[in-house]
Amino acid sequence: MSIFQHDCPHCGTKNVAFSIIRDHAASRATQNPWDTLAVCGLCSRSVLATFKFSSHPPSERLKTSDRVNVDKPKLYPESRDTTAPEHTPGNAADYYRQGMENLARNWDAAGMMFRKALDAALKFKFPDDSKKSLNNRIKCAAGRHELTPELAEWAHQIRLDGNEAAHEEAPFSEEDAKRLQVFTDLVFRYLFTLPGMMNEARQGEASAEDQTQRQSAGGKGQEDPDGELGRFSTTCAENVSRSTPRTQSRMSVSDAPPGSLSRKERYDGWNRERDLLRLWPAGRDRVLVGWHNRIQLPRGSVWRI
Repeated sequence: MSIFQHDCPHCGTKNVAFSIIRDHAASRATQNPWDTLAVCGLCSRSVLATFKFSSHPPSERLKTSDRVNVDKPKLYPESRDTTAPEHTPGNAADYYRQGMENLARNWDAAGMMFRKALDAALKFKFPDDSKKSLNNRIKCAAGRHELTPELAEWAHQIRLDGNEAAHEEAPFSEEDAKRLQVFTDLVFRYLFTLPGMMNEARQGEASAEDQTQRQSAGGKGQEDPDGELGRFSTTCAENVSRSTPRTQSRMSVSDAPPGSLSRKERYDGWNRERDLLRLWPAGRDRVLVGWHNRIQLPRGSVWRI
């Protein structure tokens, strides 16, 4: 019998041995995938494992000495994600992970760990209430409107069911454990994930604004080897300083008579006009209109380059 090791998606056991029951070549290509039906050696639940071999089926390949070079297959169903919701703090995230790892089989342990995760989360979120009981901490958070009435009710349910999992003689059911996991996940998303996402968005906006300001300041020192930007800026400044707005134009590539320029000359001219616009210091008002590349300056002056 051929076996391979993998994490079981059903019972959650790490690196458990799976026995291959049957192979099936999913394709006739050279690097064809092999689908295999395999059974967990601990919980006896079956999975579909996909290997990528050149020719021999996994049941034969895994019997040879080359089995150490076989990559881990992809399993269906996939293993359950045991990580806590994003931005959940340290201890609360660790207790939540332990609850998820026990959710497959040890439902009493899962219920206790989800309650402990909620306890640690509220102590972290509301440190002034850390000396109070979990019941009073939930009531105080709801009284300050830091938990909605629905979330407070769910938090109380986690507290009560967790106590039941720890102290009651009757065993905790799988349905009870899964319900506690859902409630804990929603409370953590409200307390940590949504505020964390908002902080990331604010930081991203602040970073983008700082980058824009740096580019604006750095634009004044960009290179202009031909001196055109300096001459153009001086002329514009003189025009802006006058009380009467005035418009002055310079021949644009787009204004050249048809047939007077080759395709390459016309293309190079457009690129030059675009480069001059890019060198123009950031922070000035400018409007681009079609191929004519207009710059809108203060006091209503319009320039074509």
